[in-house]
Amino acid sequence: MSARTNPRGQGSRFALSRLPVAAIIIMVMAAGVAIASIWGSGSSDEPKAASATTASPDPCEDARENCASLRVGGREWRYSLMRAESPTKNTAILDLGGPGTTPLSGRMRLSDYRSLTELKKYNLLVIEEPWVTAKVSEPCQTAATVYYNDVRSGGKKLAESARSLNGACQLGQGKWGFDADDYSEVVTSIAGKEAIEPNGFVGFSFGIARYNYLASTPAGEKLSWAVLARPFPVGTDATSFVRQRASLIEKRFGKPPAALQPASVSSRSLPVTSFDELSAIVGLEYAPDGDQDAVARAVTKAKDREVIGQYSDNLWHRYGTDSISPAYLAQLDELCAATTASDKLPAALEGHPYARVLAGTMLPCAGEPSAPLDLKPVPTCVVASKGDPVVAGDASVALIRRTVKDASVVESPKPSHQSQDGLSSCLTKVVSSAA
Repeated sequence: MSARTNPRGQGSRFALSRLPVAAIIIMVMAAGVAIASIWGSGSSDEPKAASATTASPDPCEDARENCASLRVGGREWRYSLMRAESPTKNTAILDLGGPGTTPLSGRMRLSDYRSLTELKKYNLLVIEEPWVTAKVSEPCQTAATVYYNDVRSGGKKLAESARSLNGACQLGQGKWGFDADDYSEVVTSIAGKEAIEPNGFVGFSFGIARYNYLASTPAGEKLSWAVLARPFPVGTDATSFVRQRASLIEKRFGKPPAALQPASVSSRSLPVTSFDELSAIVGLEYAPDGDQDAVARAVTKAKDREVIGQYSDNLWHRYGTDSISPAYLAQLDELCAATTASDKLPAALEGHPYARVLAGTMLPCAGEPSAPLDLKPVPTCVVASKGDPVVAGDASVALIRRTVKDASVVESPKPSHQSQDGLSSCLTKVVSSAA
């Protein structure tokens, strides 16, 4: 999954960077369901969102990583192919999670993955989500802003504005995030163009959903191993999912606070309210492993309105005065379809305060058809943490073992979703067995 992103090309709700907490500068390496990139609202150096009137003549013009593109299905797809030192066709697909991530922004430091010993002999292929270069129509932008304002104020027309957002932005059609057909076709096309053979998969957080897209298609036919780090529980009940996340957030960051006195801050066009405090606490689960305690103190103890406002905006992908990043649309494009019974999500709007926030982030895609989890029976290793609130702890393990009964599991004691703990152990287990 992903936490908030910059409007275009800078990361996602599930990739954090540049959050000032006193003198701390948080720099985050992506690790999944929600990695996020934070820019303070109204920042003078914030990039502008893609719109119906702006389009780059060169698809890779603003990329900060090695970038190539190809046209599939009538649109351009960006990707990065990092070749192994010795020529080979063997290639591992590296999916850093999301939805709403921007792996070619330079902030996710793809070269760090190239240095992993277990992957030295593989090319690494990273495919960017389509929202980064997609055009956003004015009706879609307006609908996203209206929905945010309604959920923020607890408006009575929330269900109506959620439906309007779904329709105006054409959610669930693969316009902003991946869908199974496009993803497999893009992988096949890249493999042909680059003369590579994708036979391994490394997926962080929501990366498991993309692996699932490939599992039963010709594009995934030669996949012979998979590592799934802190995976999203694809196939879980949507309402149970948000409630379990809420329970783990409370366990880690404390009970929902009493009402916060609204206050204005210089970096934000909206006052910081109780809605922002609850959203910020939910957003703490995306904070970097090493800085999470400091950020949590700033939000829950010091009640630092600047930090609360930034983390709230991060969760909701809000930037500028009243704009919502299309990264949020990418999240809505894929997230509900990865759960079951998402049409029942409105029930969570009346429950636990943290669950209300989480259900609100998903409501515009509620009711999307579910995609069952059906993974390939190949050597598979899962990194899981019982305390990770982003993916409801280790809920994915039982679901994965329904289709891959002998999947290995590396239990990590680190609750932070950004932690890389256990990754090397899992890679060693499956890469060596597939050699």
